[in-house]
Amino acid sequence: MAYTLPLATMSVSEKIQMMETLWENLTQQSQDITSPTWHHDLLLQREKLLENQQDHFVDWNEAKNKSSIKFDENRDTQQRAARLTRRLYVL
Repeated sequence: MAYTLPLATMSVSEKIQMMETLWENLTQQSQDITSPTWHHDLLLQREKLLENQQDHFVDWNEAKNKSSIKFDENRDTQQRAARLTRRLYVL
């Protein structure tokens, strides 16, 4: 089943709201979602880098500032983006 969204005409806020709706639905069905093997492997690799002090965690605000994506439409959009990011870590 394929859906076409008017992405070119949607604002950043509308796109984030759409993603938030999808993630909310997915988290309600998270027991049915199996992470792919590559995801597990990547997490193990990153864990080793942290243990060997070859990598480090970055504060969320610092990561946002370094990102090429800037959420500057409004405060509500930034709050939605933060909630969406937190949901990504839950899955």
